[in-house]
Amino acid sequence: SMTGMTLIVLGLVSCAQAWSIKMRFRHSPIARAIARRGHGWIRAVGLAFLLVGLGLWGTILVIWLRTHFGQLDVIPFLAFGTTMLAAGAELIGASFLVHVIGLRGDG
Repeated sequence: SMTGMTLIVLGLVSCAQAWSIKMRFRHSPIARAIARRGHGWIRAVGLAFLLVGLGLWGTILVIWLRTHFGQLDVIPFLAFGTTMLAAGAELIGASFLVHVIGLRGDG
């Protein structure tokens, strides 16, 4: 799931950057909508993913502490929390780095 999430992150960030270098998407209304919004909303989505991941990790930690560090039966939630945490960090980091690069179109 991490590879798929990385591909989605790269697609979102590059689509948002494409509008600033005057690339237009004739055949994809979804890509046009993402590109017009820019990087601000991508960082907001990344922050939301990051907070959801941290919340899941915190909940799992509390459950583990209540069982006195016993066996955990929440592996699917742990995997989902880790995916959300990593996806949020990737979205924020990639969006920030592409913004810092500052590619602009001619004229």
